[in-house]
Amino acid sequence: MNLGLQFSSRFIQQTLSSSRSLIWIRHIPVLSTQLRNAGHSHWQNVRHTKEAKDKERARMTSIILSQLNIAIKAGGGSKDPKLNSRVAAVLANAKANNIPMETLNRRLAAVDITDPYVIEIQAPGGIFALVETRAKNVRPIRDKIQGIAKKYGFRVSKAAGGAIAKEFFDHVGLVLVNQQDGLDNLDKATELAIEAGAADVRETTLEDGKKYFEVNVCFSL
Repeated sequence: MNLGLQFSSRFIQQTLSSSRSLIWIRHIPVLSTQLRNAGHSHWQNVRHTKEAKDKERARMTSIILSQLNIAIKAGGGSKDPKLNSRVAAVLANAKANNIPMETLNRRLAAVDITDPYVIEIQAPGGIFALVETRAKNVRPIRDKIQGIAKKYGFRVSKAAGGAIAKEFFDHVGLVLVNQQDGLDNLDKATELAIEAGAADVRETTLEDGKKYFEVNVCFSL
């Protein structure tokens, strides 16, 4: 047998055998695992949870402070929860929502009861609106409202003396009267209120559970 041919045959067999081995090796499944720092992931979750709670608390605080302003105004400017049941109800709601009392006390101290300033707005279609605000400096408030009104095609009236308000609106005040002995009957309360110039009387129950007479009084603008 030719030695050269025999050598070539063995070389080819070895090469094929080696090639099959390489092909088989390529099909070996490879598993990989990504290692993560468990502590880092935990603190990320804690941070996201805290941020969500902080945002919710800030939102609730803003709502409570707005309610507090409304309660003071509705109570004739009284900030004392013993004299103003609406303020007392807002403070109770704030406590239930874990709003810090020091935040509310700062707002109570900062509230400045000034005379209301009415901004008159004219809208397309003969619609008129009144915006009542209280501020030491009305100019920035008026400019802000004017920008919002312009965005929707409205305009702030430049008429002096509340011309629109006098022509199209009645200035109505709301008075709350405790139901007391001798004044616990709606008919009797209505009779007395009309004699005093009131327009309407209704019976209502506030957040404190007490019943009141709600008296609507018209004022000249």
